[in-house]
Amino acid sequence: MFRARLSAAVVVLGALTVLALTVTVPRASAIEPFPTGAKTMLTAHFAIHYVTDPTSADYISQQHVTDIAGWAERAYALYTSWGYPAPPPSNLSSPGRDDILILNRLYDDNAVPTDPLANTTSGTILLTNGSTVGFHELAHSVFSLFQFGIWQPTDLWLEQAAAEWAAFRAENFTTAVKADLGASDNTGDCVGGDCGTVPYDEAGDPGWTFMEYLSERYGPDTIRQLFNDGATLGQPSPAATQYVSDVLAAKGTTFNQFFNDYTVTRLTGGLAVDAIKGVLPVAQVSVSAGSVTGPIPTTHVAVSHFAARYVALQHRDAIVNDTGTCYAATLALNVTIPAGIAGVNPVPYYYANTTGAAAQALSVSGGNATITVPWNTCAASSDAYLALPNPSTDVAANGEDYVINGTLTVDTSTPSAATLPPDPVYTGPTVAAPTTDVVPSILVYGAQIVRVSTADRLVRLIVFSSGDGQLQASAGTVNLGTYQLRAGNNDVRFKLPQSIVNQLRKPAGRSVSASVLTLKFLSPGGVAGPTVSRKLALVKPTPAKKKKD
Repeated sequence: MFRARLSAAVVVLGALTVLALTVTVPRASAIEPFPTGAKTMLTAHFAIHYVTDPTSADYISQQHVTDIAGWAERAYALYTSWGYPAPPPSNLSSPGRDDILILNRLYDDNAVPTDPLANTTSGTILLTNGSTVGFHELAHSVFSLFQFGIWQPTDLWLEQAAAEWAAFRAENFTTAVKADLGASDNTGDCVGGDCGTVPYDEAGDPGWTFMEYLSERYGPDTIRQLFNDGATLGQPSPAATQYVSDVLAAKGTTFNQFFNDYTVTRLTGGLAVDAIKGVLPVAQVSVSAGSVTGPIPTTHVAVSHFAARYVALQHRDAIVNDTGTCYAATLALNVTIPAGIAGVNPVPYYYANTTGAAAQALSVSGGNATITVPWNTCAASSDAYLALPNPSTDVAANGEDYVINGTLTVDTSTPSAATLPPDPVYTGPTVAAPTTDVVPSILVYGAQIVRVSTADRLVRLIVFSSGDGQLQASAGTVNLGTYQLRAGNNDVRFKLPQSIVNQLRKPAGRSVSASVLTLKFLSPGGVAGPTVSRKLALVKPTPAKKKKD
């Protein structure tokens, strides 16, 4: 969520005035005075102020406010269960509670610190009264209150990225989509209008993927450690990236190495979040490898600090020609690492983007990184990718120029076929697979009475089965055999024993059970399923017609 740090912003609740001072970007020039006559809904931890006049632009229904109240308390309970201390109450109108103001605002939903200059402070949540307010928005803003209560970083990106991560985690990532990855080549600490044209990018929210990778690798409590360290060391220095570096050092790694690994995870779509699993970053540059032996085009890619850029390597000429035979080839790549960031050990990675492929680190020697990979000249092949990281936290280490060169060697004696990307990851509902044999669904065609000729004693059944299985037949206590079924229609035939025919032929002395044909259906492994019964009846054979003289 875009959280504006207010510039001389005045929020009025009746006769109550809250003044917020300017500290950093992004800023809003002012917020409209909160209308008089507002109603307040109290919960255990919040006082929610809203307008009940249907003619007012600030109007919101009590039902919607009830939802907001529930979402806020749900998030509050969750974060305290994670071990976060309760945030200090803002006490604007109801002692011991945090305030939520709902009105027709021009800005996105956000939490505003009571004292933007303090290391620790309370805060107030400001919401629009539109229907877009949901649990995610509340969870983000409530987490900001918890952050304010521990430590308020000067670097807004850390606060926003962590709050967005917490909001996604609070709802088990059910709403995360590809668009929530944001611009893949933004600097990790980018906040403001230069970060994108939508509030989501401007606020630094896409940094939640960095927090998610930190959480996946070292546990979700690692995020809280960042704020605990900030509370211990205070501000305005060091920069927030230093707190990340300190936490990573305690885990036995460096910021540089961790950022290289994060870049690789983004390169392969390797985050554990189902909704975005397998989603690759947007390539900022495309390079056509061509279809004949020779050098590939020299390409320059500038990368700023705490960022990465991705290059698509295409299996075709710049002008695509799908006709004719394509061939196996070898692609040798050379990447010149910018001298300005060589000291932070950036490692470029290659990813073939094919089934079973894994990211491969380029071999770094001095200022060059190299790799040689199998290739083909098939225009329909999926693009491969290069990740070019800049792990530097130096805010002046920008525009670092990577240079990509390479040579394509085509083997025209070896025809090839297009290489396709991995199958998309299924992100729908999970259904537990059976742990035992499954008995197929069965349908027995025909009448309830099975008529058997005394001439051949043949029983014939047409049985539909939904899958492979078995049919076990019996007449009374006599087992008539077990027959294999395949998926589809089955023509099952067997003879009645003479003993059964004799019982059916003598009504006075026959066994009633012998006239019942029992059909038991089994799985391929013998697991018993449904049973179907039919009545057996004898019929005399039709006499042959006499030939005329």
